[in-house]
Amino acid sequence: SVGLLRAAHALLNDPVFAGRFSTVPKLVYFHYNHRIRPDSDSDKEFVRLLAAEIQVAGWIIGAPLKEMHALEGGNLEALLRRERYQALLDFVNRLKESPEGHGPIQAATAHHLGDQAETILHHIVRGTHLSGLTGISSIRDECIHRPWLALPPEEIRKYLAALGQGFREDASNADVTFTRNRIRHLVLPELLTINPRAREHIARLAGTAQFVDAELERSWSKREVETFTSNDLQRWLPLIGWQRADYHLHRCEDGRF
Repeated sequence: SVGLLRAAHALLNDPVFAGRFSTVPKLVYFHYNHRIRPDSDSDKEFVRLLAAEIQVAGWIIGAPLKEMHALEGGNLEALLRRERYQALLDFVNRLKESPEGHGPIQAATAHHLGDQAETILHHIVRGTHLSGLTGISSIRDECIHRPWLALPPEEIRKYLAALGQGFREDASNADVTFTRNRIRHLVLPELLTINPRAREHIARLAGTAQFVDAELERSWSKREVETFTSNDLQRWLPLIGWQRADYHLHRCEDGRF
């Protein structure tokens, strides 16, 4: 995220790039403090100081997610992801609805090639349908973009090193008791010894799966309910993630899916 902030700041301050716009876009940052780790407040302070140094305004939002998890239970990583994205969407929507008239509002996150490969492998190990092979989409909710999905994480680190820019590392990322971290630190490195382009190939599979999943969804949506055979319900609908017992939930009033 630090790399993305610095790259976006450099682009918007480049006369050639900025000259493409009648009004140069304004860059703001958004930091969500989970308040889970003991050093999360240090992360918040790091972001605040960096933003002040490069003169970028933004927002830091926090929530008592530890208490929320104690009440809700379930998977902690899923809770953090859900609340983080919801907070970002709320933030974008507030800007859109503000009376200042900001114009088009778009957000960007720094998910990279490693994240994409880890996500797909995680889905495969956990158990998934075709939709799970689609991985991380390049755009979410029509306003959250992931421009660096094809960029290896080591390239981001090289960029930051060239700038002399430090960054914060989440200490929990090294904890291999978490499935995703085990994939990152144990599985993916082994795959890279077999083929240095393993991450790129996994990401290419995601692109293929995204296309096929969209085409299947489009074609099935035109089918009349009465034309579905037992084989369709048992084999094809689960392929795109619709469990057989739930297929009626996707039925439209006109009888199509």
